[in-house]
Amino acid sequence: MARVLLLLFKYIFDPDLRNKLPEILSLMKELMTKQTGLQYLETIFRYLASTLDGFTTEEIKNIFVQALSEKEGDYIMTLAEKLKEEGKIEGKVEGLHDTIELGITLKFPDHLDDVMNRVKGIHDLNVLTEIKESIKTAENISQILSLIK
Repeated sequence: MARVLLLLFKYIFDPDLRNKLPEILSLMKELMTKQTGLQYLETIFRYLASTLDGFTTEEIKNIFVQALSEKEGDYIMTLAEKLKEEGKIEGKVEGLHDTIELGITLKFPDHLDDVMNRVKGIHDLNVLTEIKESIKTAENISQILSLIK
C-alpha cells in the first residue's frame, strides 16, 4: 500500500500520469484480497477524483476498471455513482448556504456573521431548507437562530 501511495504522490501532477496509473493500480490487485483492500481502493479513487483537474471521474473509473478485475471494477462503478451523488448534494448544500446568506444580508444584515458562522457547519438539506424558508416570514433574528442548533 505504501508503494501505491508513494507512486501516486510522485506522479499526481506529472503529465504522464495517464500512462502510469494503470501500472500503479495493478499493484492494488494483491491488496484487494485483504479485507481492507476495497477501503484502500476507495481512498485512492477519492484522492484522484478530488485532486486531478485534467481527468473526469469517468476517466478515472475506466482506468480502475481496466486495471482491476471485474468485481473491483463493479465496485468502482458503484463508487463513482456515489461520488457523483455526493457532489450533487454538496452543490445543493452550497447553494442553500448562499441563499441563506443572501436572505440574512437583506433582512437581518447586522447578524450576518453570527448566523453564517453557524449555518456553514450545517450540511443537512432539510435543516438548511427550513432555515431558508423561515427567513421569508421571520420577524426577528431569534426565529432564525432557533432553527440553528
